[in-house]
Amino acid sequence: MRGLDLAEYYDSGQLIIGRVFESRSSKSGQVTKYGFAQEGLEIELSQLTNYVLDGIDAAVIDNIRVFTLRSTAQDFRDQFDALNFALNKN
Repeated sequence: MRGLDLAEYYDSGQLIIGRVFESRSSKSGQVTKYGFAQEGLEIELSQLTNYVLDGIDAAVIDNIRVFTLRSTAQDFRDQFDALNFALNKN
């Protein structure tokens, strides 16, 4: 693999990888299985701050668009701005 070797940071607890999308995908499968509408699983990007632990200096959110697939470009921009504001407040 190219790039930085992050194993040292992960092993020491300095790097935490949250599997937010996988968690939501699993929930989506359960919702579909029991017949509920998936629209209830849509989240506002600012809710991603709930996954950022206190005392974190930096957060990387990969594949951010998958959380807002049904959003317009303007709605995505508004949510992205709200997420940045919320992260900067903490």
